[in-house]
Amino acid sequence: MTKTPKSRFKSDNLSKKPTEELTVVGIGASAGGLEALRALFRALPSNSGMIFVVVQHLDPNKKSALSEILGNDTEMPVTEVTQGVHILANNVYVIPPSADLSLVDGHLHLAPRTMDGGRHMSVDTFFETLGRTRKSKAIGIILSGSGSDGASGLQVIKDEGGITFAQSDRSSKFSAMPLAAAATGCVDFVSDPKGIAEHLIRLSKHPFLTANLSGTAKLKAVDGFDEIIELLVQEFGIEFNHYKQSTLRRRVLRRMVFHKIEQPKEYAALIRTDVAEMKMLYDDLLINVTEFFRDSEVFDFIRDEIIPGMLKNRAPQDPIRMWVPGCSTGEEVYSLLILLVEALDNAAMTNTVQVFATDISERALNKARVGLYQETQLRNVSPTRVSNFFYKTDTGYKICKRIRDLCVYSIHNVTADPPFSKLDLISCRNLLIYLGSELQKKVFPIFHYALRPEAALVLGTAESVGQFSNLFSARDSKRKIFIKRQTPGSIFAPVKNPKSLKFRNPIEVSVEKSFDLLKEAQRQMLNIYAPSGVVTNGDFDIMHTVGDTGIYLSLAPGTASLNLLKMVRDELAIELRAILLRTSKSSRPTSSDILPFKSDGRNHNVRMEALPIRTPASAEQFFLVVFDDVPILPVKNVAARGAKNKKATPPDKERNQLIQNAIGSCSSVPHSCSTDA
Repeated sequence: MTKTPKSRFKSDNLSKKPTEELTVVGIGASAGGLEALRALFRALPSNSGMIFVVVQHLDPNKKSALSEILGNDTEMPVTEVTQGVHILANNVYVIPPSADLSLVDGHLHLAPRTMDGGRHMSVDTFFETLGRTRKSKAIGIILSGSGSDGASGLQVIKDEGGITFAQSDRSSKFSAMPLAAAATGCVDFVSDPKGIAEHLIRLSKHPFLTANLSGTAKLKAVDGFDEIIELLVQEFGIEFNHYKQSTLRRRVLRRMVFHKIEQPKEYAALIRTDVAEMKMLYDDLLINVTEFFRDSEVFDFIRDEIIPGMLKNRAPQDPIRMWVPGCSTGEEVYSLLILLVEALDNAAMTNTVQVFATDISERALNKARVGLYQETQLRNVSPTRVSNFFYKTDTGYKICKRIRDLCVYSIHNVTADPPFSKLDLISCRNLLIYLGSELQKKVFPIFHYALRPEAALVLGTAESVGQFSNLFSARDSKRKIFIKRQTPGSIFAPVKNPKSLKFRNPIEVSVEKSFDLLKEAQRQMLNIYAPSGVVTNGDFDIMHTVGDTGIYLSLAPGTASLNLLKMVRDELAIELRAILLRTSKSSRPTSSDILPFKSDGRNHNVRMEALPIRTPASAEQFFLVVFDDVPILPVKNVAARGAKNKKATPPDKERNQLIQNAIGSCSSVPHSCSTDA
């Protein structure tokens, strides 16, 4: 039902503006949401130029009066949606009972109401189509309600470059929905309904929402944007200048909105001096939507076709190796591992499993390492799998140690850093869509080099091997699963000196004679169970070795080099670079996960640690790298141990305490060390 407005907003410019250039505001609400909706619309003007779509949980068996009620709180026309209605500026559209809603080509489409795991998720359904169709012209708002509907939909909106809101806990009658949204980490603003309206009024006038960002040529005309990208490249060593520019610009403009900045040159000046804002922009550029068992048909095919082929005729001593580049917060990694462990259990196989999970976002990797997820994030995980592979905590559901111990999380730039090798599967889904053609030309040869013969490459639903069909054949075109083709030789040359890793440059100052670097390193080693290790300078050239390092290091072919990163085994190289990067930047000890590798036909496990050593008379940094052998537990034993103890316990408490004691005792010699708390 439509309410005739008291005064209609008139603007020739607006009436002529294409609908696709208008901003659509999706508003999700449930229990207690009516009060919040009324407060929001009472505070909004009738001429913002935006389109409002309300998705409220309604009783499917009763006629709704929501459009009539809201019509009393705004001068905008309020209409209950009918099939295929064309949306217009300064109008409010309300979902009808017993329906799901989607946005396609500027029209609202209705479908019979569906249930997801016994729950009605109509807000998620609409928000996902809103984000993917409107991108930077999408705004998502979660108001009062019970449950978690809308949380994953907000993630899609933010990933596509839109802006997100959640009602504040204090102002919500029922705060479950807003809190679930906030727990995803993708909410830009939290406020009461009146405060949200004030933000919307300001946004309606900002170039972020009023500019047309659909054309690359127009985007390049934005003065100052190239300067912003160049600053990012210089700071982080990532080739953002070869990423999809439309996506980058939308996300830069989002940050400009938060600072009320309208000109890119002003924002470039800000990030030159504001390190925190530079980091927040970097994190925003790396947003990636992921979820457990995303695109279920793909995972069904991997379970039924790819993994059985991977395990067929495999020798017990042959490790299974997979790589998930662009792993984000870990859902894809753990989904693959759940399928693999189930298959290994069913086949009574005990092969070593090694899954490399990499990303350039430290923030995402930290979340993945913890493996803690909200209930709404497990909506695609069956109750049986939740019971078998997760345990409930006060703050959510945590992946069990049985699975967590099988993967290694590491910072790694897929376009610049050396790849892994001898892999059985690479799952790189929805990363390539962010990379320009130049970077894609680098990536596919890397994947081809890294995979074993006949091994599988899994891409996202909107991705393909394109011009590299000579390297990969389609195993299942619909599900974007490809198989490595045999070629006469590799067309990829491993990177020797990746630009993406920016280590601190050492200062050329001689070491004070009274300080014996070797003795100091040996003293620390003896305090850490006396494992083997090396001492390097700031360029990671080996200066001393302690103990037997033969199974970890070897001279590389070609010109002789004593650089640690060139001598360490391929299976350990990526993680060693990662911990050296963290130690170099923080001047604090850093350790790796437990890494399996093979030497002389035998399987080994090792944990690596990098500790900083600073001389008293020089600013030059030295590093002690420790290789600590860890006993091997086969998959079955790991599973049994995980099943016995589902409580989170810090690994190796006793050993970590010894390390703390060793570092603490450094105060007795004339140099300083620091360690993680």
